[in-house]
Amino acid sequence: CGLGFTDPTLNHCAHFVNHVLQLGFGANCGPPSRGGRNIRVHETFAQCPVVGRFDGLASQSGLIFVLAPGNVNLRAHRMDNVRKKHVGIYLNGTLWHYSNAQYRVVTETPAEFIHHYPDQTNELYFGRFPSEAAPIPFSGPGG
Repeated sequence: CGLGFTDPTLNHCAHFVNHVLQLGFGANCGPPSRGGRNIRVHETFAQCPVVGRFDGLASQSGLIFVLAPGNVNLRAHRMDNVRKKHVGIYLNGTLWHYSNAQYRVVTETPAEFIHHYPDQTNELYFGRFPSEAAPIPFSGPGG
């Protein structure tokens, strides 16, 4: 991040997603006027106009969140601020997310992403892109 939010001990998945979507609400990596973007998964979830359990349809696009099911209340449109939660951008059957372990953006299928935290029972949740999100500047491999 050009604003200095590079601490490798912090999770950068929401940071990546929100830079791509150009979303600067809530806690940011810097001032939104200088390109600062949101850094929190639960705040990103709250900004999605529609959320639900991920149903696996490859034709959908949006955000996919992975975490333990007890930490999400879909009716209240709320996600707990727990350590083990992650988010990525879903396009045409492929999920793009920032891997802290690999220090880069990686792609996976939802079937792989659900195992992001192998030591807990995970659930995948879907969120429509927030209405103020910028158009996705990439369409996947070759695009």
